[in-house]
Amino acid sequence: MNRKFKKFTAIICITISVLLLFIAIMIPLSNIIIGTGFKGGTVDDLLNSKSDITASIKNEYKGKFDVRIVLTKEKNLGSVNIRQKILNDKFNAKYGTTVGGTCSEVATTLLIKKFGRQKEKTYQYTFDTVMDIAIKSNLWTSNGTKGSDIDKLVTKSFQGTGSSRWGNNDYVGIYNTLANDIDNGYTTILSCIGHSMHAVGYIHYTVKYKTQILWLKIESTTIKKYVIVNDGWQDASTDVENKQYSYYPEESFVFPDFVLTKVKG
Repeated sequence: MNRKFKKFTAIICITISVLLLFIAIMIPLSNIIIGTGFKGGTVDDLLNSKSDITASIKNEYKGKFDVRIVLTKEKNLGSVNIRQKILNDKFNAKYGTTVGGTCSEVATTLLIKKFGRQKEKTYQYTFDTVMDIAIKSNLWTSNGTKGSDIDKLVTKSFQGTGSSRWGNNDYVGIYNTLANDIDNGYTTILSCIGHSMHAVGYIHYTVKYKTQILWLKIESTTIKKYVIVNDGWQDASTDVENKQYSYYPEESFVFPDFVLTKVKG
């Protein structure tokens, strides 16, 4: 083998090695999705339908190739979505007390109706009971109920309606804890910044896509997870029997100020 051929072979080998190193470095970087549009754990992160979920995913993976989105898992224990304003207005009319910021009380009402001893009562009756307990126990203000007090609200509300169950707050591992509770048949209260929601299930979408590095197209797969909630706002109906659900993305849970309130006992 002459010297020129050896030199040429060495250059080719070095070039291939550099390209392989570049690809090895760039593949993980290429799979990082930048700019998901989440609003720091607020209600702005709520998606109001499954079509909103797929639209959000498509926007998130814009620029990737051959994006495929498939719903692969869903568990929903079911609940009605009762409208916060309607409950407030009827409470105001009955007691002459103006209340607002009652999302924690609305979510607690749904827990009581599902796991307590007032299943035969109307949602308004149970809400009025929970609201009365919250006011008398100083667990409600015009700005709402503090996240750290929601477990106390749930506990006192179960006790005040004849049940021995109680509430327990969690601040870390929220999604896994919530999903485990759903698997065990328990809905929970999920609270983000400024709002509490009745969490009734979870849903997974498998996303497959390709990223092009030089002449190569690398296929990747990821799972997008969402909590199914009754938010007390979106499409909640006047007859308080609308089973409308919204969806909260797991990615938002990296932000602070989340509280998960579980039913115990």
